[in-house]
Order: sequence, then C-alpha cells, then structure tokens
Amino acid sequence: MRTQIAAMMVVFAAVLVFGTSGPVRAVTLVEDFSGGIPSGWVIESLDANGAPWTLTAPDEMGWLQIAKAADDDPLTAYQAIGAGITSQFMLVGDFSIWMNFNLVDFPASNGNGWNEALLNVNNAAGRFEVLRARGTASNFVEGYSTQSLGAVADSTTEGLLGITRQGQTLSAWIDDGSGPVLVGSDTSPALAGPMRVFVEAAQQEYDPYTRPSTALDVRFNDISITADTITPEPSTLALLGAGAVGVLAYGWRRRRCAR
Repeated sequence: MRTQIAAMMVVFAAVLVFGTSGPVRAVTLVEDFSGGIPSGWVIESLDANGAPWTLTAPDEMGWLQIAKAADDDPLTAYQAIGAGITSQFMLVGDFSIWMNFNLVDFPASNGNGWNEALLNVNNAAGRFEVLRARGTASNFVEGYSTQSLGAVADSTTEGLLGITRQGQTLSAWIDDGSGPVLVGSDTSPALAGPMRVFVEAAQQEYDPYTRPSTALDVRFNDISITADTITPEPSTLALLGAGAVGVLAYGWRRRRCAR
C-alpha cells in the first residue's frame, strides 16, 4: 500500500509542479535508506544531556530512524532540540518533495510545546516547513513559514508529507492514503531562491514554557524530489553520479507561474 501511495504521489507531484505546458527537462532524485544515509546528506543534531538523539539507517524496515529516550535535562528544558539530515545540494526553480513518515513512538507532550516530525526547505533568506505535531491534548499537521499558515487536526501516524514550489509560492501537504490535502501556502521573494532540504524529528518549546522531554521514535523513507535543477555544492559534486540512490528520470516541466 505504501509503495502504491508513493508511486501515485510522484505522478501527482509531477502534475502539480510541471503541468502539461511543454517538454522541458527536469530532474528527479529518489532517496531511500536501505544502504544507510546517502552521500549528499549530513546529520544535524542538538541533544538533551543524558538522552542524545540516535539516527539509524537502515533500521529493521530499511528506513531512517530518528529517536531519543526520555530525558530530565534542565539545561535544555526551555529550548527546542532535534535531529535530522540536511541536503548539501540545493533545489533551484520549481520543485516538489514527498516523503514517507511513520510515527512509531509519538506521545503527547509533557511540556507546553510539541513533539514533531517535519519536512523543511530553507536558505539564508527564509524557511518553509510542513510538520506533524502532537501537543498535550492535540494532534495536528501545520504549514509554517515566518508564522503558521494553517493547522489541521490530524492523527495520521503514517503517510506522506509534501512541499511543492511554483514561482515564489510554497505549499505544505499531507496524505494519509486518501489523497493529498493542502495545509497552507506562502508567497514571498525570499522563498524563490535555491533551497536545501531538511528532514527532522524535534521537541519544540512554546516560549517561555518547557519543551517535551518524552521519548520519541520517528521513521522516514522514500524521499522523492522533482525539481527544475538540483545543484550540488563543490564538496558534493559526485552526488548525482554515484553518491545517492540516484537521478532516476527526466520529466516534463511546466512554465513558471505563481504556485
């Protein structure tokens, strides 16, 4: 079922981002974690004392696992902590990203913030993300840029998170297997430049209150990225040739317009 959903979403993403206006070449990159964390991605982590994040790839299912034990760390109680992988390549032009997630252990917050599983794109000018979150009494999915772009009650424990960009507009999506649902969009020149991709599990504080300090276990797999251009940095020029699961296909790109 999950494979079928992923396949449908790749087709859906291609229609969303590239449309049918003409045959212009685009690039698609698909990552899984059956061989570990692919070249071109690096680990970022901010730990609680005594309960560091662990990243395992592949886990027993061949996925990326991001997990931590419960902690009692007063030094980080009032700050967000998290861990994940960030791309060393940049997405240029219009793009779509879809990613499977599975919330294996995703408890209610024991602070005033949220446990989160999120997909993020960012550059020096701004960031945009879609996140599945759980607070003390609520489960929801949210689009976020400089502020919340919309939050929808959602108890999905496995499915797809997605971000698409057309022109200067970024949109956040979730799919629980019933089809993609738009969560929120933001339009800004700051969001139009080249962007990295960041996949993360986090425990977010709600200022000035404490963050969750529960255990957390989130899994990710099958990241599918379709973009006008995927640009490696000088240190990762081998990415598209040998490092990742690979550049799998060329497709059709639609004309540029507001997303």
